Amino acid sequence: MSFRPPYSLLSQEHSGCTEATMSLTGWENTAVWLTLCAYLLFVGSCTTTRELTTNPNDTKTMREGRIISVTSKSGNVTTFNKAGGRVVEKSEGPGRNRTTIAGVTDSGRMVELVPDSLVQVKLEQHKANVGGTVAIVVFSTLAVAAGVFITLVVTGLNHN
Repeated sequence: MSFRPPYSLLSQEHSGCTEATMSLTGWENTAVWLTLCAYLLFVGSCTTTRELTTNPNDTKTMREGRIISVTSKSGNVTTFNKAGGRVVEKSEGPGRNRTTIAGVTDSGRMVELVPDSLVQVKLEQHKANVGGTVAIVVFSTLAVAAGVFITLVVTGLNHN
């Protein structure tokens, strides 16, 4: 049994020029397919991000996402940095809580706003995309199966 490098350089003469071509073995072809499928799974991801606008008093929805910006009743828009704004409950004594939206603005200023002073809140929500993930897994499985099948057929034909 002789050692075979992962690729073979075949030298062919064409009109005085030497052309080198690279051919992959069966296992390497399968490895290329698996790498391609892993890349597709990574790129396709299993989450989607959507941007939505909600009422400032809808704290349940605001807790499910990252607050991007808020618009006050006077028309001023406050945009938060990458971390986003958050809904914060502050205790003002026994049984009394005050809800605020707190965060750091793009300019680096810490702000805390009362929802009653706002007209709208923009936020990002990350949701699982089960359908997209299933489609990518099915496509990847079919691609790997086709690659393995083609490799087996070509290997079988080369041995005959």
